[in-house]
Amino acid sequence: MYTCASCTVRACRSGDKDNLPKNCPIREEDLVAAAYRYSRQVENSDENLERLEHLLADSPLYSLSSMLTVLCGGKGKGSGDI
Repeated sequence: MYTCASCTVRACRSGDKDNLPKNCPIREEDLVAAAYRYSRQVENSDENLERLEHLLADSPLYSLSSMLTVLCGGKGKGSGDI
């Protein structure tokens, strides 16, 4: 079964209804317009942006040392690999 999660076209996000896959679950014109509006509202929401900024600033998961550990292939603090 084809789902939005497996889609790589992402035409609904750009509002490009002419390039939707044949088996796209939102081929109906009203659904495409609604999906486009929803994705734009969510992506451009000041509230969501603030949440993301706080998450990145406050969570140790997104700290510089954690990011460098991932990028360098290390196993984290105390492993002696970094």
